[in-house]
Amino acid sequence: MLLPLATAVALWRTPAAQWLAQVQPTAHHLTGAAATLHWSVWAVVAFLAMAPVLVMGAALYWAGLGLMRLADAKALSRTLVLQLRRFAACTLAAAVLGTLCPTLIHGVLSGALGGPLQLSLGVDSREIVLLLFATVTWQLAALLDEATTIADEYAQIV
Repeated sequence: MLLPLATAVALWRTPAAQWLAQVQPTAHHLTGAAATLHWSVWAVVAFLAMAPVLVMGAALYWAGLGLMRLADAKALSRTLVLQLRRFAACTLAAAVLGTLCPTLIHGVLSGALGGPLQLSLGVDSREIVLLLFATVTWQLAALLDEATTIADEYAQIV
């Protein structure tokens, strides 16, 4: 819960001119341009900036529930498998959104200012690590799912 809250505070404290300087670094009218932009443009920018953080917050929520299940010695359960898969899916979504959202923010602000649209997509090592971590977690969930199936079959035999 603290991650989205801290991000929202940081976004709120970031001056509009700083956002616009990323879009049009040579423009001298940035302060006036910030005032002329409609509130809906800033709402879209705020939504796009918060999207990866909110999805990562959901991933951490699912990870917390899964870790509590492990602490209760309930490692072989369908619920843990489901929670791990939700964690992996949210982590994957956060990595994809972390790559796409800055580009979309740049496009929204460029379009709102009437400037030329120059979009670029950059992949950072953070996104690659998140993708790898999501893949490993998904495979761990698949392994636990198979182990749960075997344990259930064994319990029926005994």
